[in-house]
Amino acid sequence: MPLFKKKKDEIEQRRETFNQKYATAINLLHLLIYDKKSGEILYSYSSPGLKLTSYLTNSILQSLDMYANMPLEFQEIHLQDDLSLTLTDGEITRAALISKNLPSIQMQKQTLRFIDYFEQTFKNKIPEAIKNIDSVHVSRIIDFNFADQFIEDCFEKSLLFPHLAQRPADNVFLSSEENTLHKLAYTINENSGPFLLGRLLSKAQMETKITELPHLTEIVFKLREKGALKPIKPREADKLKDEIMREKVRKLKKAKKN
Repeated sequence: MPLFKKKKDEIEQRRETFNQKYATAINLLHLLIYDKKSGEILYSYSSPGLKLTSYLTNSILQSLDMYANMPLEFQEIHLQDDLSLTLTDGEITRAALISKNLPSIQMQKQTLRFIDYFEQTFKNKIPEAIKNIDSVHVSRIIDFNFADQFIEDCFEKSLLFPHLAQRPADNVFLSSEENTLHKLAYTINENSGPFLLGRLLSKAQMETKITELPHLTEIVFKLREKGALKPIKPREADKLKDEIMREKVRKLKKAKKN
């Protein structure tokens, strides 16, 4: 294979990997972990702004009963509203994954990684929690904040958080393409405050020469790694947007007086 084509293929593969990671973060809606033996729920996570409906909860419980004594590896179940439920086993737990689309190979790998992290950390505590389920609430055994960090490590759900553009450290260099996207992010910040990455990507496709989504996604990941794009929690983002709006109103009133 010619060196140029090999290099091009490597770049495309790397960019597609970043694109898949972003797609997985969007695709993951809910993730629940159950003890395989008892069926007790140990942990649940929902994407920002989403809540488990009674329909989804009942669908999971019915599916767990249906496959109670069967070993599972990404068993796919189609739900209403074009949602997918996927069940897969770890050593002592069973994961129930609700997503917009069927999990990709990348998403399956990330799910297995989460299960592995979860079991390595809590497997010595889980049996005791289940044994004393009436007297010891599972949340006292399972550190939910710690488990939420596993979600971030495996699925990078902060990709769906509002973001702020900020100046990177003095010793951090931004490439020309990174600088272009960073300036665009700053403009969005100044006009309306924290923004979702989807907005930045769409705006970049319209206003820059970089139009391919996998390429733009790769740049976004690099800016995050370099500290030039910072995810913030939705509540904090709402406060910042309110401050920006109040400041605009204040300036407008001042301009009218003058």
